Amino acid sequence: MSEKTWVEGLSRLLEQGCQHCSGATATVRVASHQRLAYGHETQSYGVGSPETETSVYETDLLVTDHQTDNNSWTPRVVIEGKLGSVTTHDALTYSAKAATHKNVHPYLRYGLLIGSWGDSPLPARVFRHGVHFDFIAVWSGEDPTTREWEVLTQIVTTEIKVSRQIQEFLRDSRRKHRARYSVVHREMRFFDSP
Repeated sequence: MSEKTWVEGLSRLLEQGCQHCSGATATVRVASHQRLAYGHETQSYGVGSPETETSVYETDLLVTDHQTDNNSWTPRVVIEGKLGSVTTHDALTYSAKAATHKNVHPYLRYGLLIGSWGDSPLPARVFRHGVHFDFIAVWSGEDPTTREWEVLTQIVTTEIKVSRQIQEFLRDSRRKHRARYSVVHREMRFFDSP
């Protein structure tokens, strides 16, 4: 199976697995091969706003909130997929891509999913070089085991909620009646192989 076909199949499954995150104002959707902005360059200044040009990268899987009252959507989670192998170069490239996307969308969560990895554990070099990933997962085959699927959907669900909280925190930071936090903790969890 090609990586592209594998990712397309995962998008439909993941959308079903995340529907419980939808609410009254937004529906969670998952798309494969969606383009997402990573930069805005100012080309010139005129009367009014600056004229900008947007640069985009294609993502493998993009989890979004689609607003039910209009046609807008907000990116929540990106998952880059690799099938069968992952190199140090892949980890560095995808991590750099995550950083650029997060510069434009500071609430965006980013992950790497490696399928058909066999019985080998997550390689430390991918963790070491994937500094901008919020999660990394390996699956033994193309299709996940029950446990692998449960862990991935749990992580993505958590990341959707975290993305919403970060966006609200940043958006409302100057409002008088905002949520007031005294602690923010970036938790790191490790899951044993099944």
